[in-house]
Amino acid sequence: MPGEKGEIKVSYDTKRVGGFSKSITITSNAKNAVKVIKIKGFVNKEISLEKEKSILSDN
Repeated sequence: MPGEKGEIKVSYDTKRVGGFSKSITITSNAKNAVKVIKIKGFVNKEISLEKEKSILSDN
C-alpha cells in the first residue's frame, strides 16, 4: 500500500576476510521503480574461542 514501510535484510559471506563493497538493486512498483543502495564493510580474521582461551590460560 502507498506510504507503507518495509525491511530488506542482506548478508555477506563472512568467511571471506577483508574489505567488501556491494550494490543491491531494489525494484518495485513505486514512482521511482528502481533504487540501488550500496553497502561496504570489513571482515576481520576469525579467532577460535578455544585458541583464545588457551592463550589467556596458565594451563
